[in-house]
Formats: sequence, C-alpha cells, structure tokens
Amino acid sequence: MKPIKRTRRLHLTLGRSLLGLGLLVFVPATGVAAPQSGDRGLSREQGSLIEEQELLTRKLARIVTSMQRLAERFDAEGRVHAAKLLRGGLQHIAERAEATDGLTLEERMGGSLERLGEGQIMQSIESQQQIIGELESLISILMDRPDLDQLESELEKVQRQRESLKNLADAERQLREQTEALREDSANDAQRELESGIERALAEQRELLRENERLARESGALDLERLEAELAQLTEDQHTDAEVLKDWDPAAQASLEEQLARLANARRAQARAGRLDEAARELREAADSEDPSASTRALEAEAERAQRAARASGDEAAERAAEALQRAAERLREAGEDPARRAEAQSELEALAAELEADAQSARAEAGQQRQAAREALSAMESSAPSESTQEMAAEVGELLEQAEQDPTSAESKTEQAQRELNDALETTRFLGQAVGASQERNAERAKQLEESVERLPQDLGDAAQEAKDALEEASQAMEQAAREAQANEPQASQSAAARAEEALKRAQQALQQGRQAQASQSGSSEAQEAQQLAQQQEQLGEEVSKLEQAAQESSLSAEAQSQVQQSLQEAQQAMEQAAQEMQQGQSASAAESQREAGEALQEASSAAREGVTPQTEEQQQRAEELAQQQEELAKELYDFRNQYKEEKDEGAPELDSLDQAQSQAQEAQASLDRGELEKAEREQEETERAIEEAMDELEQREEQYQRLREEELLFQIAEEVGAILESHATAVLETQDLDRDREPGSRASRGQKLRLRKIARTEQALADRVAEIEAAIREEGSLVFAELTARIQKDLATVAERMGAAGNYQSGDRIQALQSDVTLHLEWLQQALEEEQDRREEEEEQEQPEGEPQEPPDGENQLVPDVAELKLLSKMETDVLDSLDELLQLYPELASGDDIDPLLLEEIQRLAVRHERSTELFQRFREKLGLEAPDVNVELGTNEDAEDTGTEGAQDAEE
Repeated sequence: MKPIKRTRRLHLTLGRSLLGLGLLVFVPATGVAAPQSGDRGLSREQGSLIEEQELLTRKLARIVTSMQRLAERFDAEGRVHAAKLLRGGLQHIAERAEATDGLTLEERMGGSLERLGEGQIMQSIESQQQIIGELESLISILMDRPDLDQLESELEKVQRQRESLKNLADAERQLREQTEALREDSANDAQRELESGIERALAEQRELLRENERLARESGALDLERLEAELAQLTEDQHTDAEVLKDWDPAAQASLEEQLARLANARRAQARAGRLDEAARELREAADSEDPSASTRALEAEAERAQRAARASGDEAAERAAEALQRAAERLREAGEDPARRAEAQSELEALAAELEADAQSARAEAGQQRQAAREALSAMESSAPSESTQEMAAEVGELLEQAEQDPTSAESKTEQAQRELNDALETTRFLGQAVGASQERNAERAKQLEESVERLPQDLGDAAQEAKDALEEASQAMEQAAREAQANEPQASQSAAARAEEALKRAQQALQQGRQAQASQSGSSEAQEAQQLAQQQEQLGEEVSKLEQAAQESSLSAEAQSQVQQSLQEAQQAMEQAAQEMQQGQSASAAESQREAGEALQEASSAAREGVTPQTEEQQQRAEELAQQQEELAKELYDFRNQYKEEKDEGAPELDSLDQAQSQAQEAQASLDRGELEKAEREQEETERAIEEAMDELEQREEQYQRLREEELLFQIAEEVGAILESHATAVLETQDLDRDREPGSRASRGQKLRLRKIARTEQALADRVAEIEAAIREEGSLVFAELTARIQKDLATVAERMGAAGNYQSGDRIQALQSDVTLHLEWLQQALEEEQDRREEEEEQEQPEGEPQEPPDGENQLVPDVAELKLLSKMETDVLDSLDELLQLYPELASGDDIDPLLLEEIQRLAVRHERSTELFQRFREKLGLEAPDVNVELGTNEDAEDTGTEGAQDAEE
C-alpha cells in the first residue's frame, strides 16, 4: 500500500476540473424548491440548472477525451504508471455497477438532466449526490490515492482476521492449561518426589561445582592442572613426531623418482597407442563407408584435430596419425565416384590403418615394459625398505600396476592412479624432514614455555618442581637437536633425539603428578581440608541420587521413560563418584568436568521425568482423549483459517508463514495427547500458541498500516473539504459586505436585498451542514479539540444563516460580519492545523524506519491528530476568547459598571463564556489523560489575569 501523502502534480488540472465539476453538480440543485404536484412548468431557475447540467455533461465528455489522449501520450513517452492511472480512471467512468443500476457515470449525468427537465428535483438531487461520490472516487484514482471505503473495508477485514486468530490462541491456551492440569493430576506421590528430588540434586550439584571452581582458583590448582594438560598434549604431539621419524626413509627418494619417471613414460606410450588406435578406426570406417564425400569430410575434420593435438603434445605418433588421416582424405577426394579408384583408395586406407595399429601395438608394449620395470623395482623396495609406510606404498602401487597388465581396458587409469600414489610418497619423502624439523622447533618452544610456567606456579611443589623443570629443559634441547638432524636429512639421529625428548616429557609429567599428590596429602592446609569436605559432599550427593531410582520405579512414568530416567540417574551417580575421587586427589579441573557431566545427566533425567508422565486412571485417559479431539478440531480450524486467508490475501499482505508451523505443532500436540505424552503435548501446545501470536503480530502491523493510511486519507479529505468551505465562505463574506454597503444603517432590507440575503443564508447554512459532517468525522476519531473548534464554526455559520434570514430580520451589519470573520479565522486555524499535521506525517514517512519495526502512532493511540496539536489549538482557542473579552471591555466601557448592557452584548458575552467553559473542560480532560495534577490557584471571578492563569498558561504547561 503506497503512502497517502505524495505529490499530486500528476493530472492536477484534471483533478481540479473534476472537483469543480462535482461542486457544480451539487450546489445549484440544493437551492431548488420542489414544484407542486402536477406542475409541469419550469421556472427560470430550473431552466438555468438544466443548462448548467448540460454544460457539465459536455465537460465530462471533454475530460474523458483528454484522459484518452493523455494515456496514449504517456504510453509513448514510457510513463507507465501515469498511463495506468488514467486508464484506471477511464475504466471507472465506463464501469456499470449494480449499485448504480448498471449505468455508467455519463449515463447517470444524462439521467439527472432528464429528471431536471421533468421537474423531478428530489430524484435529480439524489442522482447528483451519487455522481459527486463517483467524481471524488475518480479524483482519488487519478491522484493515486486509496479509496477511504476500501481502506476501511480492508481494516475491518484485518481486524476480523486478528480476532479469529485471538480466539484460536485463547483456545490453544485453554487446552495447554487443561493439559497441564491433567499432567499434575496424573502424577502420583512417587512422581512428585522423583521430580523434586532430581531438582534438588541438580541445584546442589551446581552449587558444588561453583565451590570446587572457586577453591581451585584460590588455591592455584587450576593453574597446575592446566599446565599438566598442556604437558600431556605436548607429550602426545612429541610421540607422533617420533613415530613419523621412525618411519622416515629419505634414501627411497631416488628410487621413487626413477619409478615415477617410468610410469610417466608408460602413460605417454599408453596415450600414444590410444591416439593411433583412434586414427586407425577412423580410417577403417571411412574405407567401409558408402558415402565417400561424408567420409572425406570426417577424415579432414579428424586430421585437423589430430594436427592440433600433435602441435600441443609434440608427439611423433600424433603427427603420424594426422598425416595418415590427411593423406586418406586426399585419396578419397581424388577417387571421387569412380568405383575402381575408390577401391584403390579403400585398399590404401586399409593399409594405413594396419600400419597405425601396428604402431599402437608397439606403443602398448613399450608401456607394459615400463610398468613391468617399475613393478619389479617396487617389489624389491617392498621387501628391503626400512620404512613400513614405504613398504606399504610399494605394495599398493605394485598391485595397481599388476591390475593394469591383467586388464588392458583399465591400463591407462590404473597407471595414472599408480603415478599419483608414487608422487604423493615422493613429495612426503622430500619435505618430511623439513616438516618434522619445524614441528620439533615448535615443540621445543612449547617445552620452554612450560618450564617457565612451572616457575610461576603458586604452589610449593618442592623437589618435584625442580625435577619437572630439569626434564623440560632436557626435552627442549633434545627437540632442537631432532629438528637440526631432520632438516639435514639424518633420520637415525633425528629419531634418537626425538625419542629422548619424549622420555624427558614423561619424566616431567611424573614429577608434576607426584608434587600435586604430595600437596593434596597435606591435610593440615585449609584448602586441602575444604577440598576433602567438598569430595565428601559430592559422594553423599551421589548416594542420594541412587535412592531416586526407587522412586522412578513407583512413579507415573511410562516404561520407556522410567528406563531413561534410571539410566540418566546411574550416569549422574557414576560421574559424581568420579568427581569425588578426583577432588580427593587434588584434580579440581577434572573433577569440575565430571561434575558438569553429572549435572547434564541430572538435567536429562529431569526432562525425561517430566515428559514421561502418562494418564494413570481410566478417567484421566478419557480426559486425554477429549483434549486430543479438541486439539484436532483446533488444528482443522487453523487449516481452514489459513486457506481462507490465502483466498482473501491481497498484494502486500503478510504471508503468515508461522501459521504453517502452528498447524504442524497442533497436529503433533494431538498425536502426543493420543499417546498420553502430556508434557510433550504441553510444550507443543505452547509452540502452537506462540506461532499463532506471531501471526497476530504480523496482522497487527498490517492493521496499524491500514489505520495510518485511513487516517491520512481522512485527514486529506477533511483538509480539502475545509479549503473548499473556506473558499465558499469567503465568497459569502464578500457578498455580505457588498450588500451591507448598499444599505442605509438601521434601514430595513429591500425586496432585492432580502432575496440576496436569503441566497447567502442558504449558502452559509449549506456550509454549516458540511461543517457538521466534518465535526462528526473528527469527533469519531477522538480529536476533541479539533471537533470543538469545528462545532464552533458550525454554530457560528448556523447563527449567521439564521440572522440573515427572515427569522433574524435580514441582518447584514457589523455583528453578522464579525461572526463571519470569526468563522473565517477559525476555518483558517483548522486548515493550518490540518496542513501542519499532513506535513508532519509526510516528514515521518520520509524518515527511515528500521526494517520490520512498525511505526508507533502519535501518543500511542490511533487518532487523527496527536495530543500536542490538540493542545496547541486549545491554547490558541482560549487565547482568542481572552482577546475577545479584552476587545469587548475596550469597545463597551459600560461593561465595567454593569449599567444598561445591550441584550445582544450579553448574548455575545454568554457565547464567550460557554467557549471558555468548554476550553476548561477540554483542558481538564487532557490533564487527567496526561496524569497532571490540578494547579493550586485561587481564581477570582471577573479578572482576566486569573482566567489567563488557568487557561492559556495551563494549556502551554500541559503542551510542554
């Protein structure tokens, strides 16, 4: 849905013409009195109206022609959107709707003209009112504005959809609550004891874990265990390097290079044989072909490809094949259609093919010889190589080469695979020394860092610390030597040094372990005592967990859930026993890991215990079946709603994909209820409810969007209507002033003046009626101050109309003109306030909104204008009342003494008093709405200062 506030330059002339056309259609007819029954004569005014209606009909026809020409021009200019708007307007004009008796707009205007001619004034007025509505809709189409009725219809649809989803969410919530209640009822005493016991054990286990970690941090045990873990990893990495060096055989490099070269020769010979065989096949096919011209073209194309391959590879066999193909093509071309010459050419092609096949056989034999030589060398390597990996590689490659000899069709692929295996082994042999040397250098650096870490340990490990440092220093030196020897391709020396380093690392491990155990055995230290207490508590908790297994056997769980709970409890108990032992040995970090495993096992037991509860009695099973049936019905309602929503969905509406998830979860909840899995059903019902609420949120955003669009369109229409009323009222004011200038002060109006005054009065009354409609629309939106100002305008217009007519003795003097001036001023205020609100909304729409984040309406409410605009207008209205009071005091000094006050003046004062009272009431409502306390002001009646204190300043304070 596009924003309402947008540039309206497109077709502005057409829009203004249509707006004027609508006003002309309606306004003249409203002032016509219905003729008496049976009177078929037409008055002069009726005749004038008929002429105007004919003129308007012709104007509409000209507008239609202009729209058609514009649409064609815009199509040619590529202004697709503008042309689309025009064609939409033309379609609206030509539409035959049931609501309009199947008549087009032009036909209805013609019908109105006929009714005027027949004197059917009221019927004509009704028709003209419909025509005005159609013209307004046409303006909306041309100006790319949404139709207000359509917006309200869409808004009602979205609200209805939201209400339906709310009902579904409420029903799902009730089902979830009933399922929860059934689960509670189905749990026996043993079940409740089991669940509470697991929760207590889980909480206590978490507390023990926190205490163990705290103690380990304070005592420094974590640093020691972290160092031991790093040393264990270094020892493992060193063992890996030592094993690699043990299997390293750099002497095999030369032999591997030689066998790799043989296999490369074998592959080239095999490829050469393939190219020769292919050329021979082409020659034989050409010789046997019945179409010599096609054979010639095929041979030429193949010869060209063979020449390209020969230039790229430099292979003599490829060059010979290309020459043979070219020569065969020339012989076939020379033979032509002569049978004898063709026979000679075919014989020559056969000879060439045989020659190429012989060369191919020789190439295959050469490939076989190369493979055989490589296989023999690899066989010798398999039996004599000192490296096990080299022996295994030689065996694998030899087997591939043997397969190539046994199956000629796979010879090329097997040779290629064998070549890759040899190449990988060669690369490993070449760079293994450098790789292992670099690894040993890194290990040596790690050993030095560990040696420094031993010195920084907060614990006093005594002689064990020094032993560990000495062993780490020895390991570091041996690793550096292993690195140098490996980079020099000395496998034996490198292997020996790496093995010494590994042994030294193991001694360092033993030293640190002995030091930690010795420290843990010092029972006099407070840390050791606290660690022992934690170990005892951990052991006791394990015993308590083992007792819960009996409660599991007597619980309300299904057999499968009972088995799962017992297994998880056993795993938790075992982990707790392991943690207790590790804490007694001073292994805080290992104990913490075991404690975490115990907590996870308890969590699994808790989940299984809750989810495994099933109905126990026949009555509970019946309740579960009923809930399952209700869940099935709700899933069907979700399905029906989803389908209906897709049918009603318009462009731009959200997809509501979460409803698919809601329906799926509802079906799963039904299946869980059928199986008696109450906890699982409850969880799935909660997911269903959440998914429905997610769809409701999407619809709420859509509803807010429609609400804003509706408000913007309504604001635009009201502003347009106020502008039109202000323009018509300005004309009435000028006519009143002109008429009053022609009257003698205090004289009675002449007959002509009375006619003119009645006409002005009718215009002002018609404007009052239009303002009354605006007031109703504004008040319905909750904008009370704007509605109050509009009510004042309506009341003043009605007063002007009454006093200018016979009931008011045809007044046109200063009092009437003063009222008209008030109307003009208040209309201008209203127009300015509406335009400011339109500008504010336009600026809001131009600001970037975070994606997916809905824009909040003013003051958190859906209303036409925000509170701040209402307060500004209220302040202006109260100031106007105060200014009017000051003006009356200056113009009429007798007001101060209270002597002989003119009744009309008293009426004016009463009018201002009523307005002041209404402003006060409105301000009080705003004060209550905003939560402001009433000001503590002593008001003295009759003084403007106090009135200003309670009025203007109060409104300004509230506005701030």
